[in-house]
Formats: sequence, C-alpha cells, structure tokens
Amino acid sequence: LQNPYLTKENKMDEIEGWYDELGFFYEIMLDDEKMEILKNKNVEHDEEEINILLNIDYNNKTKEIRDLIRKKGIPHNIRKKVWWKASNAGKEKKKMRKKIKTEYDTHSHSYSNNDGNENRKDVDDPYQYYLNQFNKLHKNHHIKLEIEQDVLRTFPGHKDLNTDILDRMRRVLGAFTMSNKETGYCQSMNFISFIILLIIEDEEKSFYMFNRLLCDYLDGYYSRSLVRVLSDCEVVDKLIEERFPDLNELFKKYRIEVPLFATSWFMTIFINTLTSKVALRVWDCLIYEQNINIIFYGTLSILGILKEKLLNSSGSMIVQTLKNDPFFIVDFDDILNEALRQGSFKSKELIDLREKEYIDKKNELSQYKQRREILSLKSKTHFTQEQINDLQIQYKHLAKGKESLNRAEFAKLISNVAPWFKNNEEAIDNYFNAFDTNEDGKIEFLELGVGLSVIFKGSSEEKLRLVFNTFDVDASGFIDKDEFRYLLEFVYRTFYDDDTSVPDIDDLVTVIFNQIGENVETLTFDQFIEVSLIEPLLVKAFLPPSIDRIEQHNVVMIKEIPILVNEDSYAKILQENKKQQQSSSSSSSSSSSSSSSQHKVKETDSLLNKGTPKSFEEEACVNCCIIS
Repeated sequence: LQNPYLTKENKMDEIEGWYDELGFFYEIMLDDEKMEILKNKNVEHDEEEINILLNIDYNNKTKEIRDLIRKKGIPHNIRKKVWWKASNAGKEKKKMRKKIKTEYDTHSHSYSNNDGNENRKDVDDPYQYYLNQFNKLHKNHHIKLEIEQDVLRTFPGHKDLNTDILDRMRRVLGAFTMSNKETGYCQSMNFISFIILLIIEDEEKSFYMFNRLLCDYLDGYYSRSLVRVLSDCEVVDKLIEERFPDLNELFKKYRIEVPLFATSWFMTIFINTLTSKVALRVWDCLIYEQNINIIFYGTLSILGILKEKLLNSSGSMIVQTLKNDPFFIVDFDDILNEALRQGSFKSKELIDLREKEYIDKKNELSQYKQRREILSLKSKTHFTQEQINDLQIQYKHLAKGKESLNRAEFAKLISNVAPWFKNNEEAIDNYFNAFDTNEDGKIEFLELGVGLSVIFKGSSEEKLRLVFNTFDVDASGFIDKDEFRYLLEFVYRTFYDDDTSVPDIDDLVTVIFNQIGENVETLTFDQFIEVSLIEPLLVKAFLPPSIDRIEQHNVVMIKEIPILVNEDSYAKILQENKKQQQSSSSSSSSSSSSSSSQHKVKETDSLLNKGTPKSFEEEACVNCCIIS
C-alpha cells in the first residue's frame, strides 16, 4: 500500500484548498474575512504567563490557570512541554513497569521457554516491551493490517506527512494495542496518535501521552462496542432537548441521530471537525482540566453557533451543515463565548446522567450481544439449544455479572472441565490464547462455547485446527520450526513427562520436516495433519476428552457436556434459576404483587438465564443428583 501524498509531492497542487499554519490541508474554502481571522488573530502571552505555564505544579489545578488556558490557550512553541507536564503522562511509564512485572511473574513459564532474557530486560522499558510484542506479529496479522489501513489515510496532504512520522505512528499504535489488549485497536486512534506525535515529537513520550489520553481522559471511548461513546451521545441528546428544544424537534422530524455527527467529534476530539488551530485550543483545555465535560461544552457550543442555519435547513442539508460548517468556526473565542452564554453544567447532575445512560446503553448492547451469541453458537458449535442454555447459566455464574472471564477465572473453569491441565500454567495460557480469538485478553461466552465445542464434541480436524492456531504464535497461517519445536516441548513436558523414551526434540523437528519435504521451513494446516500421522503421540495429547481420560479425571458430564463448576454449585445455580422463573411467573399472573415478588429474588438470580426451559432445569437437576 502506498500513500499517494508521499510519492507525489505536487499532488495537492491539483486540488483546490489551502494549508494552515500547522501544515494541515483543507479543501473547504473560507472567505477572505475568515481566512484573515484564522491567519492573523493570534493570542499573545506575556512573559509572566509563559513562565507560569512552564513552571507551575500541574498536580494542583487552579481556577486562575484554568481561566488563562481557556481564554488564551497554550502558546504553540511551548505546547510540547506543557502538555507533557499537565497530563502527568510521565507517570504512565511507572504504572506500566508494575503491570509488566506482574505479567512476567505470572507467566514466567512462557518467557523461560522463549526469549526470556530479552523479555526480562524489557520490563524496565515498557514501550520497547510492547513494541517487541507487536513486531513479532506476522505482517498479515489483522492488527497490523487494520493499523496500516488507517495510518495511510491519516490527514492526507499534511506537510509533515512523511515516511518517518508514518513509521512512528505504526509503532505507537502497535505498542498501545499490545499494552491494552482489552481495548485493542480502534478507528480514530490514528488521528489522535498523529496529533500527539506532531506536538510531543519524542516517540516514547508520545506513546505514554497517547496511553494517558485514551485510558484516562477518554476511558471507554475506544472499546470494541463503543458503548461509552454511544451513551455519551445519549447524554448530548438529552442536553439538546433541554437547551435547544427547537433543534431537538428538527432532529426528530428528520431522524437525525446524535451519533451520526457526534461520534467523530468525540473520538477525534474535534480535530476532524474544526480547523487545527481551533481544535488544539479544545485539546489545551481538556489536557489541563482532565475533565470530559470539555467535550460536551465543545459539542453544545458548535450546535449553538450553527443553530440558526440548521433550523433553516432540511433533510440532507442538515447533515451537510453538521459535517462541513464547524470548519467555518475559525475563532475559538466564538466557542468559548457560546459556552458561557449557555451556562455551565451542574457537575453532579451531568455525572449522574452519564452514568445512567452508560448503564442503560451497556444493558441494551449486552442483551443484543447475548441474543447474537446464542444464534452464533447454534450455527458454529455442535451443541444443542438445551446445552447452550445450560452453558450460559453456568457462564453467567462464573462471570459474576461481567460479560467476560479474565485469565484467573478461565483457569478455574478449564481446571474443572479438563483436570489434566490443572496447575499447568503453561497449558492454561495456551488454551486461553486459543479460546481468545479476538485477542482482547478475555474470554466471552461465544469464544468459550466455540472452544468447548471443539474440545468435547469437535471432529479430529477441528481439534487439530485448534492446536494449529494455538501454536501459530504470530498468526501467519503457518507453523515454522521454532513454533513447532515449542509445540513438541510443550506436549512432551505436559503429557509425557514421566516417559523416559521421549526423543531429542531438535532431532524430531528435523525428521518430521524432512519427511514432509526437502527444504520445508514452515507447515501449512494440511501439512500439520500429515504430521499427526508421523507423530501420533503429538495429536493424542490434543484430542481430549477420550473416554479413558474423562473417567480417569472424574470429569462430570451432564447432557454430554462438562459442567463448568463443581456439582454442588451446579445444582444450586439451577435451583436459583428455577426460583427466579417461578417468581417471574408469579409476578406476571398478579400485577399487584409484581413489585414485591421481584424484591424477594436474590441478587445473584439476576445473573442467571431466564430463557432456560423449566423441563430442562428439572431434568438437569435430577441428572446432577444421580451423578452425585
């Protein structure tokens, strides 16, 4: 992939537009008056103000400094220093060192089998530690492809857009993705990383600043579900209804949803909405105040400024106005004055509203996700509807109201269903990684269901595919000799540790690859199946649960699936679920007693699946008692 603006420097001459003083290119033309304001209206700071901004203790926020930054901003020539100090991004390095040390101590068995010394050295250099993890990913890994796609379309035409800054963006985004697997990579991060690199310049500092901004200032905005962004859009919707009732009527009439325009405003902090000179004034306020309210003030101010034009528009013209006209706001004072005219938010009320909308949106998305997971499991697994319902009941009990299992919770679960891996941290890590198909560092119900289906009901080919994906560490679609050597070491160490006839691993790798063909350096999945015929002990280890293994380890099976918890807990869960259904049935038959009936249900009952057929519950309880 090539960025045309890197190879054809005169390309922009063919497009009508203009550059601002920070090198950003805009195709939307301004009239002479606005261009004059943008180019020549510069806020001057006296020497005392500059010294204050450079030398104050940013741990103690003051109204005086807040007002100074709101009214005058931060001079561009000292923005780098002030942003770094005001954000406290320097503390991120210490936090990450602690996080990595915990990772290392927990998973030291994994490091010791690979390049443990290198990993150990990187504990003191978090950026390099996570960058190394990113660099180990195959060039066709989905994370690298997603980042690459977005990097190449970041601010096309910017004067500083060159190979160097694009490479630095790739590294910062890649390291961040590996350090925040639960968040992963998300569109719009590319714009944020570019701005930070442009201002901070230093690559390592930019990484910590980027992490600080996304994980603290905008926490939750870049999750895979975008639940926080969508819930904040609901907050804006309520604020529009309160402050601009006529605008609210217009939006309702033409079905203009707030996420249509506000999602981009939020996730890029207006850098794609306003000119860079104005947008960076918003960033100045956000970075100093560390308060998400700045986003709401900015959004409501823009809408207030555009209000009259919006009210005189209809249909698609409303959308075009929301998309293009914020660029015509060339003076930050207009945004500030509009915010002052509207008045400040009542902080506690806004916090409460954000929390309410977040909970509501999270529940809405969760219910949709559960329905989607059930449908997906029916098509992607060998489980029946009854078995899926049963697994869902147990999963909710284990997850304790959350939507996913962390590694510790997964370790407890896998030790129940596959006791031959109990206390084998390396095996648990490998299975965790195999189940975690979206690589977010947690196991969702869909991932768990698919993984258990392969282990307990899958065909031999499906089980081999699970093994292949587990040890294809760089997700290249191939297993190279190093990965195969690690696989063999793991198998013999885990399953045949007491066997004195274990062969020399290096010799075995050479023999197997030579039998596949001359000069073979990697194995495709089809070749991996051939390997199973050459070394059957390899495959036997990964085809649990055989009847012998199940009986040997006393794995409790109900309805041809393993129970994920111990037998006593399983019976209790089903009894509680039955009690909840009875309570629901009672409440539906008598509306007058509905409220009191619901209050009698235990809090833990809300974690259980309401959709499980009663007959299945009773039968499962009987089976559980028989096994006991």
